[in-house]
Amino acid sequence: EGYTRAMSDIKDILGLDRATPAVPAPRTVRPTVRKPEGMSREVFALLHTEGKSVLPLVPTCTLSPVDTYKEKQSRVTGWEWKPFTNVARKDDLQLSHWVKNNDKSASYAFARFAKVVKVLSYTDVEYEQLLTHSNWSKAESDTLFDLCRRFDLRWPVIHDRFPRDLPIEQLKERFYEMCRT
Repeated sequence: EGYTRAMSDIKDILGLDRATPAVPAPRTVRPTVRKPEGMSREVFALLHTEGKSVLPLVPTCTLSPVDTYKEKQSRVTGWEWKPFTNVARKDDLQLSHWVKNNDKSASYAFARFAKVVKVLSYTDVEYEQLLTHSNWSKAESDTLFDLCRRFDLRWPVIHDRFPRDLPIEQLKERFYEMCRT
């Protein structure tokens, strides 16, 4: 009863007549399209849009996948087992790999990725004048620079091979401090 009293109070405030019941809005009857006999429900749902935007059903590719597959299969590509030398290596190791017959490049394709880091070097006099450190001996500094050259500044590897158990941060700090001076 409290709900109807509150509704009547609202009707009083809005100036509406209490006695008139609300008139329901007339229902619009939408024409229903029935699924044709023999068509699956999924296909009908894809094709019937009910006024929504229609997607194009015209194919955009003129060749069928079967034709392109046959076309690709008709072209035969020959392969050849060829020897090569990797220019990144210092020895003249002769390796071999499979290459397409129409590939005429003489150089090894991955040689461009063989980058060597140039690590600075120093003399004994330079070390004594500029690079001495209270916690580092010359032999340890030489070992650090040798490992940096051999392993291209790959710090986890250098840390693993370094004889003294120091954190990577200290090895980096010593190396870059020596390079700055």
